[in-house]
Amino acid sequence: MSNELATLNNADKILSVLVDGDLAKLTPAERVDYYNAVCSSVGLNPLTKPFQFIMLNNKLTMYALKGATDQLRQIYGVSIDPPKIENGNGWITVTVTGTDRNGRRDSEIGVVSEKDMQGNYANSLMKAVTKAKRRLTLAMCGLGMLDETEVETIPNARLIEDKPEYKSLPEGSSPEMMKQNATRVYKDLWRWTKEEMKEYSTIIKTEGDDLAEAVCYAQTMGVNDREKFNRVWDAMQSNGTSFTAAVDYLFKSDEDAVDAEVVA
Repeated sequence: MSNELATLNNADKILSVLVDGDLAKLTPAERVDYYNAVCSSVGLNPLTKPFQFIMLNNKLTMYALKGATDQLRQIYGVSIDPPKIENGNGWITVTVTGTDRNGRRDSEIGVVSEKDMQGNYANSLMKAVTKAKRRLTLAMCGLGMLDETEVETIPNARLIEDKPEYKSLPEGSSPEMMKQNATRVYKDLWRWTKEEMKEYSTIIKTEGDDLAEAVCYAQTMGVNDREKFNRVWDAMQSNGTSFTAAVDYLFKSDEDAVDAEVVA
């Protein structure tokens, strides 16, 4: 994880993250680096969105989603014994004990009000079991963070949909810089899966474009999210053009129209 964090150039920012746990001082791009570093450190696939950002106690931090604990349980070979269920004073308390592949054992609890889930006891019980299992999984895998079943019960917690934004590369950038930037764009902004990467890159190259140059050009023209990429791709397929030509068709014409209005 230290290698990935080395990409965060400002020492003060790194200190704030490691000591205070506050990601707010990082740029969106640096948060992506940190997010990927955490995933890499525990073997998670970042494309499955295992974590989410949350503003908690005036600090921006991450919490684990269902996809994280499901993957971690498999990666670390965590097996969980049948839960122990107790009821008292209107609360459902579930205790679970688990064992990882190295034989280490640990226990955790999950507590839910019987009035939760609109008073449906069965659903509240299942929620308590789920909470206990996820808390146990995170503890056994060394991730000291909240689970999504806990976040919803915290007052004033605010979920953050963090969308990374990258500045366009300056003209004359090296091929290596263009390649690195293009990789971030299609992974973090366009959200390509591995299968899509193979398909899209092959077709883009077949139509005569260099992949890195085409991606970076599209970014400079404002193609900075999955929805806009899909529009370009549909236009490319419908019109039988190259990727960059489809970008020009959709976005350059808009800019030219605005320029024409200004001149007029």
